[in-house]
Amino acid sequence: GRPFEQWKVGQRYITKRRTIAEADVLSYIHLTGYDAENLFGDMVYLKEKAGHERRLVPGMLTGSIADALIVGSGILEGYAVALVSINNFRALAPVYANDTIHVEL
Repeated sequence: GRPFEQWKVGQRYITKRRTIAEADVLSYIHLTGYDAENLFGDMVYLKEKAGHERRLVPGMLTGSIADALIVGSGILEGYAVALVSINNFRALAPVYANDTIHVEL
């Protein structure tokens, strides 16, 4: 890993990619209870009322996978202890099942 003091302004690090499978989304929404929310549990509602053709990925699942990509990269190995807060966490665009994401630091 690299301590934050060694990072340079403007320096970028890009993690590997990961495709968020529909099975990932289904497992997550069932585990958390999000399946009770029509946006995640009801594909007919999602298409007819919300105007999405594919299954949405909950933002917190996207964030969790993004965090795992950062941890898996090793860039913070030995320097990051635990996630204690998320500042300015926001979704800029929808993420759908079978989309592939990566993280830029």
